[in-house]
Amino acid sequence: MGYIKQLDALRAIAIFFVLCNHWLPVGSPLQTFSKVISAPDVFFTISGFLITMILLKGRKKTEAQNTSRKAIFADFFLKRSLRIFPAYFLTLLLTFVLLPKAVPHYGPFLTFTANFDMYSQKYWGYLGHLWSMSVEQQFYLIWPVLIVFIPKKFLVPTIVLFIFTGIVCQNITPDEEYLWMLPHTCFDALGIGALLAWVIIEKKSYFPWFYKALRLAGVLSILLIIVPYLGVNLPFIHHRTLVSLLVAWLIAYFISEGNEAKSGLSSVFLNRGLLLVGKMSYGIYLYHLTLFHFSRRVLKSLYPDIPVHQLISDYQFLYLSVNLILLLTASWLSWKFFELPLTNLWNYFRKEQPIATARQVV
Repeated sequence: MGYIKQLDALRAIAIFFVLCNHWLPVGSPLQTFSKVISAPDVFFTISGFLITMILLKGRKKTEAQNTSRKAIFADFFLKRSLRIFPAYFLTLLLTFVLLPKAVPHYGPFLTFTANFDMYSQKYWGYLGHLWSMSVEQQFYLIWPVLIVFIPKKFLVPTIVLFIFTGIVCQNITPDEEYLWMLPHTCFDALGIGALLAWVIIEKKSYFPWFYKALRLAGVLSILLIIVPYLGVNLPFIHHRTLVSLLVAWLIAYFISEGNEAKSGLSSVFLNRGLLLVGKMSYGIYLYHLTLFHFSRRVLKSLYPDIPVHQLISDYQFLYLSVNLILLLTASWLSWKFFELPLTNLWNYFRKEQPIATARQVV
């Protein structure tokens, strides 16, 4: 199976709801709807799928060649570091310079433990969205070891245990507002993506059956996501699990359809604009809050006698449009001239011809 282009479009849609959640006034229709489409859960499911695919492919290759599995770790962590760290630490540097009081302290962000710090100290700050980056890095520390070294017969039980652990922890962890940023409460989303990857790599003949099961689960998830908004509270199964099942269904659909637009839904996810935004989505996610809050500071300095919140309220469409143009421009420049060149250094470290091209950055 080659590169799944539609995942970029899915990222683009998820990042749109991130902006709606963080930029629009609380209670506005799109801001409210953005809580229904939980973007971090979309990203976690995609990440669980792609990372597990990479690790399982590496494992199969080493087993076929009877070589050491240590190379899998070197390849994995080098590629992840080149992809994630430069833009992430650039975000921290820019935020520290432009908004020095954005967060109480930067240590947890530098060590990818910000989610634990925010949970214990109960704060969000202007970098609150980076809790998900901490979860991703914590996942990377344990998942490669499990997928590469545990016996094959224990792979599925391990993945299922992860999913079950995430569901249980969501029900027993205190603090409704902050529990979602702890790594163990994200295991179900990561595990659901991982289970789909296992089916594709290890049991490809099961895929048609698994796809039908995911389609049913996806439809039921949509209904169950709607139910709480009708005043009915469902015990045990939480929103994150339902969104993850829906995303897994979409990924399976993309795989079954291929990279050609065969129907209306396929054509939507192969839209060139969405695909481009999806490629830039990492930068958009990293930079959007720093840019948004810095623009407020600039407005305050330009119009010291006018309350900034009133100015933004009166010219909200103009303010959001300018911010969106600046964000897209900055993210495109970051992707084209900073992120891609650094990621492409991966090719120089590999001893053999790379399988993926530059546009296939995970």
